[in-house]
Amino acid sequence: MAKSTKPKTPLNHLTIYKIMVIITFAATGVFLLKNIIGKSLQGVIVILVCLAVLSAAVFIMKRENVNMIKRETFMSLALVVVVFIISISSGASYSDDFPLYLAVIGMSGMYLEPKLSRLQIILCDAALIAMGIIHPEKAGAIGQYILCIAMFTLAAVLIFLTIQRGRAFIDVSNQQALEARRLVGSMREMGDELQLDFDDS
Repeated sequence: MAKSTKPKTPLNHLTIYKIMVIITFAATGVFLLKNIIGKSLQGVIVILVCLAVLSAAVFIMKRENVNMIKRETFMSLALVVVVFIISISSGASYSDDFPLYLAVIGMSGMYLEPKLSRLQIILCDAALIAMGIIHPEKAGAIGQYILCIAMFTLAAVLIFLTIQRGRAFIDVSNQQALEARRLVGSMREMGDELQLDFDDS
């Protein structure tokens, strides 16, 4: 006998935002520890400044009760900037940074907001190009670096298309729910009118 599975409730935007904040501080803390162990004073200072600015921004947005859409947009774009700053300030190679950018896009993709993902992809590509210009020695062979950017963009676009498809399903579902509510309302009005006609009769 097959067991009936109860559908899981999707994460709300506030929960996703909290997860994003926790992961951001945890990942930044790991990079801070890595630079402390590697005795990279410049990297430690840069990461501490990033943490301080990010903490202040999160605190101010919470205190001012900024709406969730603005918080989501800020955190999603700020994450790209944080990865960019850490990348150019620490490490000997950019090879580990491509998955980090993809992780940022994937994590923000839980909001299922295609416009936000599109902005991230543009910002990530600009950051990767700037990284290659600022520290070409970390990028390695220029041809290989360009290929990595192209592959990254392809992967990011595929994530974007998945997010766009998910959003389309949500929009269709919302439209169907709205039409169902309208139908129920119309049926209720018809029932009330029939009851009045019956009472008059």
